[in-house]
Order: sequence, then structure tokens, then C-alpha cells
Amino acid sequence: METSLTKVRNYLVKAVVLVGLFLLGPSCQEIQHTTGLVGLPINLQGEDVISTSFADADQQSGLPDQFSPTRFESLLARPRSPSGAFLLQPGAYELTVESFCLHAGTHGPSAGDGYLYAPLKGSKADLIHTILAGVEHHPEIPQTAVQSLIWSIEAHAKITDLSPEVQQAASVFLTQQQIFELNGGALGLIPQSVLDLAMASAPTQVQQALAIQANLRGALESNATFAEIERIAVLAGPPTQGGPMIPRGRWSHHPGGFFVRYLPSGYPQTTIQVYVPGASRSSHASIDGFENVSYRIVRVAAGRGDNMIPYDPTSDVAAPANTDAQRLGMSSRLKCDTYQPNNAKIVDILNSVYEGGRNSSYTVSELNVAFAKLKFRRNHDCCNLELAAAEHYASERIETAIGGAPAFRRSLVQVYDEAKKLGIRLKSDENCPVSEPTDASTNWAMMGDDDGLKDTAAYKK
Repeated sequence: METSLTKVRNYLVKAVVLVGLFLLGPSCQEIQHTTGLVGLPINLQGEDVISTSFADADQQSGLPDQFSPTRFESLLARPRSPSGAFLLQPGAYELTVESFCLHAGTHGPSAGDGYLYAPLKGSKADLIHTILAGVEHHPEIPQTAVQSLIWSIEAHAKITDLSPEVQQAASVFLTQQQIFELNGGALGLIPQSVLDLAMASAPTQVQQALAIQANLRGALESNATFAEIERIAVLAGPPTQGGPMIPRGRWSHHPGGFFVRYLPSGYPQTTIQVYVPGASRSSHASIDGFENVSYRIVRVAAGRGDNMIPYDPTSDVAAPANTDAQRLGMSSRLKCDTYQPNNAKIVDILNSVYEGGRNSSYTVSELNVAFAKLKFRRNHDCCNLELAAAEHYASERIETAIGGAPAFRRSLVQVYDEAKKLGIRLKSDENCPVSEPTDASTNWAMMGDDDGLKDTAAYKK
């Protein structure tokens, strides 16, 4: 016969298993079957931090898999709404953004995996959306700190126990009230001995998930390196569980009235492509030769009086068909590959924007015209590091032409580029994010200081 202490212990064990299952988001029937408990004062109708799954996706594409527009305009070239949404007209658009893992303890995207649009859902969906929407506006916060913050929320870690970098990210994106609530929701409030008993009593799949969550929480709260944290959150190798066969690059219906598809390169980078159909005179849509596809979408797109459709990628989840793969959250912050720019291409760019070529002398007004030309081109090609280097050259040339002191300007260039190498970023109100430092960019900026001195001398004659 069980003693009262044994009964209490068993009750606590089953209660903690319930908590673990509740965090993983199974059905009430599964919880009852696993624990044999009914009527405990725990809200079994709650959701996981992010509960979005493939079941939330519209699996009817409406566009053929082989459909691919020949040209995509950058989303960054589109006007924005007051809330930051891109305002779209009929056409094709794309943007390669920083994306984030929303499902720790799963495998990253693998070759051939298709991802479909699904809405951002879950008990902390609003909070996660706030973070994702803020990423674009805070280039000074590195992607690794944002990802660590998201994982800490998933793992129910205390914000106050995280690294200074992640705490700084939390203070930027979240309110003090939100941080307070996250601190109060940590599983660390449950005694470790009870958690150990729960682990021993739980089904194998639950034990594995709780172990990953505990290990992730421990790594986050012990100031482990990001690489160590990532090894816990992102499982090595391809996904092992099956699901419907969804080919890479399949289009999804988006409730905003267009089509979207996601092309991830690992979990931290995803190319988003959007297609907004034009109005059709017939009862069906004709999309670049494809007939009878999704007149419903065209009708939504054509029915807006202003002919501008808002699109906010930070409300999207790219959901995989494979249940063992990661769900991906989108930011609107551009993700560019880093490479050393080609000096010959930079020379060609500069000679094309300065009327008499780079080596001539100009007035400040003429320098400003050349800079405006470069700025326009770069806003339509943000990842072009030749344009970035040329823009840095033109900016420094103007500064020196106005104020002189090229040696001082060169020192500022070197200090700022070294700061960028350390991950320090200044906020920018431009369409393009701050570019990664390169030797070519630094050298061309300092050459701009030298050439700006010639402009000052010519102006004084």
C-alpha cells in the first residue's frame, strides 16, 4: 500500500510530465493517455510558444511547380506602409533575409525540402513577432543574439540568467513587463529532483524533448558560445521523420492575396519570392502562359482600390512538411553574402556616375549628384559590394571636399571598419543595411578622402 509521501511523489511526477507535454503541445487525449490524470488544475488548452505546424499550411499551391518569373524586383525597392509592410503591385519580388529557427531540437533545412506559408501561432506568437519585426531596425543587434533570445523563450530560460549580449537584445526588443513575465515562467522554479523523476516516467519522445529543452536552457544560462548552443538546438544530419512530398520552391497561397515561396539556405538565411498576379479580363487568370490558376488570388489582388497590397514577412512561418525539420521565422533584414569586391568594377561604377570620370575635380553640388546616383543604384541592389565600396568612396569624397582634413577622415574610416569587424553596427535609415567590412571598401573610402582634397583645392582657386 502506497504511503502518503509516495502518493505525493507520484502525483508530482505525473504533474511535471503534464507540464512537459503541455509545453510540447500534444492533444488533451494524448496527455490523458500518458499520465492517467484527468481534471488537474492545469490549462490543457494552452499552446506551445510557437505552435505553427504544417497542418496550418494551405497545401493547394495554385501555381505549377515549374512556374518561375524571369525577373524579380527587390522588395527593398518598394514603398513601405507606416507599419513597415512592403506595398506591392502586380509583379514578382524577392528578398534574401535573415531567418530564424522557431523549433529547437529539430533538423535544419536539407536539399529538396519544400516549405509552405503558415501563420505565426502560439502562446508567445505576438512576442516572437515583435522580435522578428524589430530585427530590421536594429542592425547593431547580431543575428546570433536574436536567435539565442528566441531559443531562450522556447526553453523557458530566465532572461536575467542569459549572456549580456542576449540580455541587451531582450532590452531592445521587449518591454520590461514582457521580460518580467518571461523570467517568472522559467521551469527552473520546479525542483530538479522532481524534474528528474518526471524524466524517468515520461514517454521516450517526451524525455528526449525535455532533455533538449533542459540542455538548451542550461547552455543559454551558462554563457556558452553560440556554436555550443546551436549544436543543441539544431540537430545534425537530415530530418529522419517523413511527411508529404513537397518539392523545394513550391508556391503557397498567401492570405494577403498573392503567392509566396521560401528558399532556405540553412536555417539562418532564406530567399523569399513573392508573385502578385495582375488583373484578368476573363473568368480565369493567365500567369505568364499558365492558364486557369487561382482566379481567387487575382480577384483579391485586383479588387483593392489603391492597387497596393501590404506584405509583412515577419508574420510568416515557413513550415516544412517534414515534422522533424525546423519551422522558420522571417525577418525583413537583408542577408548578404560577403566577398571581396572587384576593383575594376568599382572603377567602372565611379566613372559612370562622375560626368568627367573619377579623376576630374568637381564642385560639392556635382559630387552630391554623383552620390545620389550611387545611392539610387545601391537601393536596388543592396548586396552588391562593388556599389557599397563606391558609395563609401563618394561619401568620403564629399566630406573631405566640404571640411578638408583627409587624414582625420581616414582615421574615422579605419576605426569604424574595425568596429564593424567586431559586430558593432550603427543604426541606418536607408533601405540597405550596413554592409560587411571589406578591405576594398576601406581602401576606396580612404581614396575618396584623397580625391576630395583635390575638389577642395579646385574649388578654392
